[in-house]
Amino acid sequence: MTLTLTSEARPMPRHRLPNKLFTQPDRVARSVTAREYAEAWYQAMREPETYTTDRIPSSGSRFGHLRLDEGHWRSGGGQTYVATPAGYRDERAIGKAVFTMLESSRADDVLYGKLLGRVITGVSMATLLDPRGGWASPRESAIRYALACLTLAVQVDDQTAEEALRQVRLMLLE
Repeated sequence: MTLTLTSEARPMPRHRLPNKLFTQPDRVARSVTAREYAEAWYQAMREPETYTTDRIPSSGSRFGHLRLDEGHWRSGGGQTYVATPAGYRDERAIGKAVFTMLESSRADDVLYGKLLGRVITGVSMATLLDPRGGWASPRESAIRYALACLTLAVQVDDQTAEEALRQVRLMLLE
């Protein structure tokens, strides 16, 4: 089974944000394996490309119209989005997902949260893939990092990552 991954994420023009934030029709789709999809998420977290908006949508007025705030006391005036294989995702949602993993009662989730912390701070493997094919060495570590990244992807609503996550879990058992 193959998954679909789009080419390198590029910053989107301002006039396309935020209403087209999660769709990027200018990216060309190609088939990839679960390993390659995990690697794409891994690299997106390891060396993130971000886009910050100058305005953030407010919760709206009492008349039901959407207002745009020029700034917000917590965000410094905008929202930051990270380019991922599934399109742009809110940086705060990614941070919240990692924090939720760390606070989980499941040992695997805590491990994945710690691994993601290492990925984000840049103290992890350079790549999950061996240039000759397969997983990088040590294999089990590469698979664990892949599971962490794909679990995060599922938590930030990447439906393609669900199938990749299932496949990578099976690889860990091999």
